[in-house]
Amino acid sequence: MFNIDTNFLPGNDFNKYVNNKWLESNPIPDDYNRWGSFEILIESTNQRLKDIVEDSNCLNDDHKKLQRFYNSGMNESRLNKEGILPLINHFNLINQIKNLSELSQVIAIMLSNQLATPFYLSVHADAKNSDLNILYLYQGGLGLPDRDFYFLPNKENEREGYQNFLKEIYLLADLTDLSQEIYKLEESLADISLTKTQRREPELVYNEFSVKTLKESFPNIDWHIIFKELNISPEKIVIDNPKFFQTLDQMISTTDLNIMKHYLKSNLLRSAAPYINDEFYQIYFDFYLKMLKGQEKQKERWKRTLNTVESSMGEILGKIYTDKYFPESAKNRAMEMVNNLKDELRNRIKNLDWMSEITKEKALEKLDRFRVKIGYPNKWKNFSKLEIGDCYLTNIFNAGKFDMEYDLSHLNKPVDREKWEMHAHQINAYYHPLLNEIVFPAGILQSPFFDHNADDALNYGGIGAVIGHEMTHGFDDKGRKFDCNGNLNDWWLEEDVDRYALKSKKISDQFSNYIIEGQNVNGELTLGENIADLGGVTIAFHAMIKNQKECTEKIDGFSQEQRFFLSWANVWRANIRKQESLNRLVTDPHSPSVLRINGVVTNLEEFYKAFNVTNDNDLYREDKASVW
Repeated sequence: MFNIDTNFLPGNDFNKYVNNKWLESNPIPDDYNRWGSFEILIESTNQRLKDIVEDSNCLNDDHKKLQRFYNSGMNESRLNKEGILPLINHFNLINQIKNLSELSQVIAIMLSNQLATPFYLSVHADAKNSDLNILYLYQGGLGLPDRDFYFLPNKENEREGYQNFLKEIYLLADLTDLSQEIYKLEESLADISLTKTQRREPELVYNEFSVKTLKESFPNIDWHIIFKELNISPEKIVIDNPKFFQTLDQMISTTDLNIMKHYLKSNLLRSAAPYINDEFYQIYFDFYLKMLKGQEKQKERWKRTLNTVESSMGEILGKIYTDKYFPESAKNRAMEMVNNLKDELRNRIKNLDWMSEITKEKALEKLDRFRVKIGYPNKWKNFSKLEIGDCYLTNIFNAGKFDMEYDLSHLNKPVDREKWEMHAHQINAYYHPLLNEIVFPAGILQSPFFDHNADDALNYGGIGAVIGHEMTHGFDDKGRKFDCNGNLNDWWLEEDVDRYALKSKKISDQFSNYIIEGQNVNGELTLGENIADLGGVTIAFHAMIKNQKECTEKIDGFSQEQRFFLSWANVWRANIRKQESLNRLVTDPHSPSVLRINGVVTNLEEFYKAFNVTNDNDLYREDKASVW
């Protein structure tokens, strides 16, 4: 299980001690930008999903529809022959725009197909009334991964690469090259866009509007036409960034209409480029995957097509996958671990020396109200109205429209708390602050995270720490602002907020001092995930100790406590390309993998005791950071 490199001491570099031999013998495959435990599991899961979609013995109509979609994406000769032909209707709609109302109408049509537009929308629980679904409007319209890419001095090559990408797709689509004008337009939108860190502030992104005030505030966007085209009548609207919409509104009225039309065409081509044909995909790959992420080789067509089908019809795949591969015993064992970790977190909250009894009482109520979902949904989405034919792009548009109509159909209605935000086969987990729920899909309940044949130390260091991580999200710097019902509500005493801020600042400052590829980690952007990692590992460790009889027996030469931390380090081992690493430093709220190992254990007294870490070791930290 563990291939330790004794050239490194655990107290000096725990990641290298546990993972160095693996890292040296597992180079990144050419078609990946990162290679670690997650990617290996994704590969094996994708092979299972491929077997499902290619199975000649289709189970039902949904399975046949899934297979038809997949086959349309695998028909390379047809795709290369058709080229941009499936986009002609969209191009015609854009070309026919004669005024601002028609511009708004085409934006709505593109929104309905889930194509890139200057902004995007969704329907989900009201952050201040979590039982009701409302309409949210968000900033958008950028072709680079984040607004900071337009301005950071070290992203000049990426900016130049993006402008070349625009030129190349315009040329291939036989359009007039207005790439410079389009880039300047995007740059103006980026300038007023919120940063990733700002968007983590729930109060900042909650700006309430009625239809009346929306029309008054942004009169050049024809909201009547947009809502009519989408067939919705919102009663309440929340906007993440009113200044963005104000700038967009002014831009629409002052920018030459022809430029705005070309901007929509660039959004259309950017959305469709990965799916049109080999020529367009090559241009897409060269910029978005090779330049931005360092990926050296295109993935095989079946992997790309499977990913597209999975994103559109993932619930069908998830149902077949869990029926075939997910044992009920795994669900039961995971629930047992969840309950053990809840008990441990409950005890820790009760014993906190920095939190008042009043706030503790409400924190415990929130914990007790956690809703737990494991494995797969209790009910599955109905795909009977989704039309799938032989044209890949048309299928993608139809699937986008189907998803959007499904989401919009919940507007102004009670929240469906049985709905899942992930597919059952996904290797991931999440905490939903508006629903106060933790969710663990079947995909993550397998090795190296979970193995019902393994000893408890491995499971608690793997899936146990993941469970604790998601629980802690309910009380991280963002999640703590939502109450037991999932409402954005200030339930903390002011003095508790102040003490929490001091503790979280120590974590933020600590991680901001780490340097990866010559760049500092953004401790504010990664704060929530770092709090969750620290809390998750701590809670899982003590839950393991509490639920095990005293264990002095060593396995493979390691104690139970040591195996727990070895398991945690195993989960997060990864090789990553430089470009992908630099990209994630700007866009990813998670810390780099090496810091999810070394940056976490350096704060844990439990780790120090397990591996006899002293002040002579590099990872030794006198002033440790902790919250929970």
